[in-house]
Amino acid sequence: MSLKILRHNVKKIKLCDMSAYEDETLYVDIEKLKKICLEGINRYELNFYAAIPGEKTRIIHITDVVKPSHKENASTFPGWLPGESKSGEGETHQIEGLSIMQCCTFSGIQEGIVDMWGNGAKFSQFSSKINLVMEVNIVDKNMNNEILAHDLIMMNLRAADYLASICTDSVPNSEETFEIKDFPELPKIGYAYFIQAQGNLRNVHLGGQNCVEMSPVSLNPCKLIDGELISGNYIIACQKNPTYFHQENPVILDLFARDGKELSFGGVIISTESNLNDSKKNNARIIADIAKQNKFDGIIVTQEGGGHADVDLMMTLDACVENGIAVVLQTNEIAGPGGDLPPLVCYSKHADAIVTNGNNDEIIDLEAADTVIGGESILNGKFNPYEAFSTNLGIMYTSTNQLGANYMTTLEY
Repeated sequence: MSLKILRHNVKKIKLCDMSAYEDETLYVDIEKLKKICLEGINRYELNFYAAIPGEKTRIIHITDVVKPSHKENASTFPGWLPGESKSGEGETHQIEGLSIMQCCTFSGIQEGIVDMWGNGAKFSQFSSKINLVMEVNIVDKNMNNEILAHDLIMMNLRAADYLASICTDSVPNSEETFEIKDFPELPKIGYAYFIQAQGNLRNVHLGGQNCVEMSPVSLNPCKLIDGELISGNYIIACQKNPTYFHQENPVILDLFARDGKELSFGGVIISTESNLNDSKKNNARIIADIAKQNKFDGIIVTQEGGGHADVDLMMTLDACVENGIAVVLQTNEIAGPGGDLPPLVCYSKHADAIVTNGNNDEIIDLEAADTVIGGESILNGKFNPYEAFSTNLGIMYTSTNQLGANYMTTLEY
């Protein structure tokens, strides 16, 4: 399986009445985009705004972020958009420097903030990108979680597919090919990729299917970075994995970059985090057994979420060590504002290599904004989004992301 990513740089965006791509400027016909997103769906009103790095813009109530992508003659996002499923193979056009970011206010969607300037911009990679923000306003008074969860994903993926399709006739700025090869002379390293799937508005989908009851499964990483894995998880903004980070998972991309040089990339095992202790043990054992069958010398383990998800992390560590496999864990901390409380709820005597991606409870100061996109209040009126205020990192979108897709740095001591 071989995947070629064709990358088109976007440095400017114009919202207008035509769609085109020229000289790294993306022109977007907003009325056409609205029609594409709302086809067969009449429960919402959509507004689109461009959020530009450096401008004093605050984006709130963020649900998900997607990297604009398009596959010709195949489904860009299998299980969601029409076409044959060919994820992980062939060619995929992607836009660099721009995201489609969605906002919506509804019970069950927790606060998520991105500041495009100032101190807040230090805590999200999306602060340095042009964000085309889709503001979703619900007009159906009988809306429920199941319908909304489906529609939010569908509208965002339709937008991402359309935006990238505008660029397909142009010569890409760069291209990169991804392929799993075996290098028997090098240590074989795998990746255990935990996702959080707990039902509507806090789910993840693999090939269009929700992952709530999913057992651990081995998948080619080319598929995972090519639209197979979609987020519908709208809780705990700081540590969620938006769809963009499934498409650009830094662990997978780094393992590909080192493949054939420092290591042999053995593949990915993906698993949900069960709410049941026995299921956690069973998942950990399955992951360790797959890793042993694939002859991994070492494995990197990441999680999505905190609290009981720490148990999945440590049980998987113990099971892999029992199978003779070295383990590195990536996580974040819930260690209090001063960082002096126990950072995890579960530990193991075998945990001797842990990378932290920050403390959710750290307090930061945010400046007053000139423009706010996504709503009129933060945390049900606790803060006026236009004013300066102090907050913990918990509501700052992807600030302590557990894949390491943030600006935090870990120092060894």
